[in-house]
Amino acid sequence: MKYGMPIEYAPRIVERHFGVSDEQQLLASGVLDHNLRVACIAKALLDRPLAPSAPVAVPAPEAAPAPEVAPPVVAITQRARPDSLRERFGIG
Repeated sequence: MKYGMPIEYAPRIVERHFGVSDEQQLLASGVLDHNLRVACIAKALLDRPLAPSAPVAVPAPEAAPAPEVAPPVVAITQRARPDSLRERFGIG
């Protein structure tokens, strides 16, 4: 008995240790490969020009002046450039 385990388990423990090390290396290389493939797509999506806003119809001039009213309150509903990556990619 060594380290609280039967000595017969030693070869399997060593084999599994190196198996796990290989799996970790393969996983890390897969993540790197994925990131390299996706990085150029993500950069292109983030740097693409924003779609131009729709043209606004200009009303025809009125014959009589309208009564004076307070200007409407402007509420910002969306930022010019979204902060969230999900919104920037259009998947939010």
